[in-house]
Amino acid sequence: EENDYDVFAGRARVGLGRKMYVGLRETIRRNGTEREDRGARPTIVTAGAREDRPASADDLVVVVDSDDREVGQAGKLDVHVPPGIRHRAFSVLVRGDDGWLLQQRAPSKYHFAGLWSNTCCSHPRPGEDIETAARRRLMEELGMQASELETVGRFEYVAADPVSGFVEHEVVHVLVADAATEPRPAAEEVAGVRWIGTAELLDEIAQHPSSFTPWLPDVLSLAVGSGRPAGVDGAR
Repeated sequence: EENDYDVFAGRARVGLGRKMYVGLRETIRRNGTEREDRGARPTIVTAGAREDRPASADDLVVVVDSDDREVGQAGKLDVHVPPGIRHRAFSVLVRGDDGWLLQQRAPSKYHFAGLWSNTCCSHPRPGEDIETAARRRLMEELGMQASELETVGRFEYVAADPVSGFVEHEVVHVLVADAATEPRPAAEEVAGVRWIGTAELLDEIAQHPSSFTPWLPDVLSLAVGSGRPAGVDGAR
């Protein structure tokens, strides 16, 4: 069976996952009040609460256009309902003397559960800057601190999880950091952690792509391209 994403191109191919829509179509009105597409129609809100339940900053993510300009806000789960709403996200890759720090996503995660991924990935809250959000999630997920957080680029991707049926459509800011403390993972967030060098990681992704999250190849590409590789495969 064909993989749901092309690990070498580092880009998801929409519609190949089971239960997924064929193609992606969305219309986000510039006033940030309504989204129209096929299937579910979650409401994009600009402040306050949704009609069906109270909303807090913890529940909301930032909806963006292709240039990462904010066009509204929406519930975290709502943006992952097929065919997905483009939203802002970040991915952190922490390096140390033994390579890059990967996490295995906890089995309780609502999508891409159990897969190996970069150190930490999440969404900034409305009004929260990327670095602050990255440091917050490193502590919440892994109980660790990092020094010298560096933004090395961003990319947009779409990926369908064939198990959960959820879809990611994110503009991802990639940050590279040096480990300042050892990880102490939160069990509800992380099933396991490991350190791995770039060459070994690339080999594993090529041989077992379904064991890794679809956004990891792009994250790794930007991290390695930053010119500051992890310890195993080159001096920092």
